[in-house]
Amino acid sequence: MAGITTFSSGFPLQITGGGFGRPDIIGDPALPENYRVIGDGVTAHPPPDGTKIVVPRNRLLYFDPNAFRNRVIQIPTGYVADPYFYGTAPTYFFNLRMFGMNDTNLSLAREFPGAIPSAAPGRGFQRVQPHHFRSTRP
Repeated sequence: MAGITTFSSGFPLQITGGGFGRPDIIGDPALPENYRVIGDGVTAHPPPDGTKIVVPRNRLLYFDPNAFRNRVIQIPTGYVADPYFYGTAPTYFFNLRMFGMNDTNLSLAREFPGAIPSAAPGRGFQRVQPHHFRSTRP
């Protein structure tokens, strides 16, 4: 039996929206632990600023969405996001990270006495399963 285990932290979180993909940052996006909830799609949860947010079902409220805003311009039919503005938010938030990875991979091997010798030296005898390939012509 052999195995390998990998632990890694998540990638930095990227918040997009607005003109060229970055909104304005108007507050601290880091949400304290006691405000992080898994939503049910019905119940409104208050972030630190006191507003109410309904978190979609089975989703984690991980950062404060009220810390961001888009710039808008007025057109004859109403308001739209300004497509020619780079927001003030950074491309990646290094203090906000996605979920990390904890991964374990295991392998099992069995030797069969009297089987065809393996090509690897020092590995003893292993049963070799032949692969059959068929080519067809049009």
